[in-house]
Amino acid sequence: MIIFSLDTNFVIPRIMHEGKRNTQFNQLDYMLLLEKKGLIKICLPDSTQAEIYAVLRAGRYPIKSNGKKIFYPFPHEQIMRRVRRYSEIFDMKFLESFKEIDFKEGVGYKEVLFRNMKYILGMDIHQSIEWIENRGIDVENYKDDYDFHIMVATLQCNADYLVTNNIDDFPNPLGKCEVITSKELPKKLPIYP
Repeated sequence: MIIFSLDTNFVIPRIMHEGKRNTQFNQLDYMLLLEKKGLIKICLPDSTQAEIYAVLRAGRYPIKSNGKKIFYPFPHEQIMRRVRRYSEIFDMKFLESFKEIDFKEGVGYKEVLFRNMKYILGMDIHQSIEWIENRGIDVENYKDDYDFHIMVATLQCNADYLVTNNIDDFPNPLGKCEVITSKELPKKLPIYP
């Protein structure tokens, strides 16, 4: 079975678009169908789910309003309504536990998120780097500390593919895992009649 690990920047546009048909945004829906048929496995670890939640709460995902892009901090209830549609891959109880956390607006959310990441992932950023390097993966050229948890989670779930829109943020391959974009995804998915 093929295992796909999903990066935050792949998942957020698809849950925000709410799976409207005939667009690139229905890729997640198609992947869920393939998973239900036993053809693939989707890996969306708690650390990635936490980042998705934090990005939305902090207003770091742009939405269109009156033809303009604005950054809107989503309330807990709106986030939960959107992820509930994908409850097969989201841990609803885990996400509910973030309700009372004050994710600062803007980039300040990262500090709050990664203070909690140590407990979610079981390691801080420096331990994540060491864990990755101990698997023979060179991360010296990758400077975004906030991508190391995605690397660890992808390796922990033994993913065959990591789907991301920021392919340059990751070594490729990442161990045995190929890093791909959403445009490459259809070629990697099995065909289902």
